[in-house]
Amino acid sequence: MRAAPGFLRWLMPRLSGFHELYPDIELNLCGSLVRADFASEEVDINIRWGFEPIKGLLVTPLIASSRYPVINPDLLRKSPPIKKPDDLRRFTLLHEAGCPNLENWITFAGGKPDVGRGLRFDHYDRLLQAVTDGQGIGLGFDVIVSSDIDARRLVRLFDVEFPVRILYSLVTPIAWCERPRVAAFRSWVIGEAAVLKHANDLPRMASSGDISVHIRP
Repeated sequence: MRAAPGFLRWLMPRLSGFHELYPDIELNLCGSLVRADFASEEVDINIRWGFEPIKGLLVTPLIASSRYPVINPDLLRKSPPIKKPDDLRRFTLLHEAGCPNLENWITFAGGKPDVGRGLRFDHYDRLLQAVTDGQGIGLGFDVIVSSDIDARRLVRLFDVEFPVRILYSLVTPIAWCERPRVAAFRSWVIGEAAVLKHANDLPRMASSGDISVHIRP
């Protein structure tokens, strides 16, 4: 399986449940944003950013999430109080290339528009690691950072959040869906995602076109 690295961050704590149910299936994981070429590569399943119907492929919206600013708790404690969105500009702003960033969020939350600045990362998991290490403030996807917030590794800033969008989709060739190992993993991971916040909204978002944070190449 090839999956977006951010998805693997969500998946890893849950994998033991899959192995308990299917101990005979060997799951090989590859973290990459590069779309799988099912015709030429040995990949059964591809977890991709966003949602995009593709001929010959079964594309299943899997996880939706909102986004909001997060910060390392130690950095927050040693800094002046953050009282309004514009206060975030006192910090290093951490962005993911090609995505709505913290400058967009500050404006969305009622702050003053400004020129985008800060550090940019090519992968979301690298951005999130930098936030966790106290390098600055970044936007966190709720479905991914909520466990870090519960464990007090991160702190959420403000109640304002970007609207919910489809974050990840499960992609596999239609003809392969009956393969036992593909069917087993699809069934299991869809079940795991079904208990998440906004899971019931996925069909509506997919059918309405309100579907994607961004589509990766």
